[in-house]
Amino acid sequence: MAISLEKNIRSSTFLRPDTTILVGLSGGADSIVLGYLLHQEGFQIEIAHCHFNLRGESADADQNFSKGFAERLGVPFHTVKFETQEYAEKNGVSIQMAARDLRYNWFEQIRKDRNLDKIAVGTHLTDAIETFIFNATRGAGLSGLRGIKSENGNVIRPLISVSKEEIYAYAKSKGLKWVEDASNESIKYHRNKIRHKVLPILKEINPNMDATFKRNFDRLSRLEAFVENEIDLIWNKWSVEKDDQIILSILELQAYEFTDVVLIRKLGDFGFNKSQVEDLMQVLEGSDYVGSMIKGKEYQINVDRSEIFIRPLALKNIEEEYIINDIDEEIDQPIHLKFKELSCLLYTSPSPRDR
Repeated sequence: MAISLEKNIRSSTFLRPDTTILVGLSGGADSIVLGYLLHQEGFQIEIAHCHFNLRGESADADQNFSKGFAERLGVPFHTVKFETQEYAEKNGVSIQMAARDLRYNWFEQIRKDRNLDKIAVGTHLTDAIETFIFNATRGAGLSGLRGIKSENGNVIRPLISVSKEEIYAYAKSKGLKWVEDASNESIKYHRNKIRHKVLPILKEINPNMDATFKRNFDRLSRLEAFVENEIDLIWNKWSVEKDDQIILSILELQAYEFTDVVLIRKLGDFGFNKSQVEDLMQVLEGSDYVGSMIKGKEYQINVDRSEIFIRPLALKNIEEEYIINDIDEEIDQPIHLKFKELSCLLYTSPSPRDR
């Protein structure tokens, strides 16, 4: 067991001997094992612990425990207290999402300030399985089903192929201590319900469930990579970049069987969601699509007779012809007017004295 976990660290493609790492430490068995392994393998690490002000004295105890762990390893320790509830209410997100946003934003700030290479978190295989079930139940594409990436930007997950049971066994074999978050036992959270209710049943059906999911994640990751490559090839064939805008041919979009698949993926890069892409597809299926517009946070989509334009909202000085009919009372999109020559006939009605 010990050999497999340590070999797992050494064989990580995203770790070099000189990689400097910020370890996100909750105090749980997974993050304790991660910090211990990285330190034992000779990596220069620093420890960061988040206090979310959600669990009172137990959260204070976790913070002190994490500080003590860092002191025993002799590595720098960083900690912060967040007003998580306030953040969640202000931003209209769940407590779990609020904690995630606060945690990763703070980790990245420390990484930059301390000039470290990577942020390591203790996400493991069982976490990935729970995420798969959760996403599949709610509805997800390939990116939501292929598991959690071992590397995502500056964030690395060296234990992603290791099960929770293996982590606990390793911690016990090394005499490591950790803390248990009591909130993990509550089934009022969806993930906990999956952990405590669903996974045991699946393991009864397939005792080798962990190994099966690991193989499935590998297959789905490879399939996603293949699909991404094909989507890029099609998009490059369709799109033309001109004057800071992307132009797509409507005829090519209408002729392709899986246009929605391509657009959901590529328009997502411009901030458009699946619902907006479905609206665009519905518009193109009709006959009266000229002049249609879909506005995102940073970009907007304009539909012409034969082309679709993707433009930054702040884009100025694009030469384009707008026809304003005499019955139009309102224009629903910004336009830039430039008059080169103005000719007009001035008509004034006679004053009452001239009548």
